[in-house]
Amino acid sequence: MEKIPVPTASEKSEIYLLFSELFARELTVENIENLANLINEGVLKLAKMPLMRPMIDAISLMAENPKETERELAAVYAFLFLGVGGRNSVPPYESAYGSSEGRLCQEPFSAMQRELEQLDMHIVQDFPEPPDHISIELEVASILAARQDQPKHFEAFLEARLKGWIGEFATRCARSDRHGFYAALAGAVAGFVELDLNQFSEAA
Repeated sequence: MEKIPVPTASEKSEIYLLFSELFARELTVENIENLANLINEGVLKLAKMPLMRPMIDAISLMAENPKETERELAAVYAFLFLGVGGRNSVPPYESAYGSSEGRLCQEPFSAMQRELEQLDMHIVQDFPEPPDHISIELEVASILAARQDQPKHFEAFLEARLKGWIGEFATRCARSDRHGFYAALAGAVAGFVELDLNQFSEAA
């Protein structure tokens, strides 16, 4: 049996950044074609990681007709993450999962503001989202994963910011995503966060 390689710090950083970009906005035809090329070229060792398999399979299907997929995913993105789905939408904000009311701009909002200030990061003007948006949290994870001299900071960030809500987010995506791509993507993120935290635990 072929041994599944463990991603290096640099590869982890690239994977978290990829996750961040995929949740940031609707995918274009160019995005879809680039994703397919990443898989075909074996970049990031994605195809050999079982937790990535559903996402890889979804991307392979999307690449067969990228123009049609672009239209379909735009509608699904709006339904899930922009509120078009109403009660079936899946808020991409950590604050929405911290209370039964699903209120936004709560403690995670403030915590992420402090994290961004500490890292001297700023949200770009063309991405008018609060700091606890999943894309921003994953971008921070990408930055911290690359800092091999600060593993405790990375571990603490995953524990505090992603562990507590990414599982429920993935479950809700699986329930509401009629296309399947975002459900697979959210599942991959949840699995990858769990994998990283388990590795930290085993190394302790």
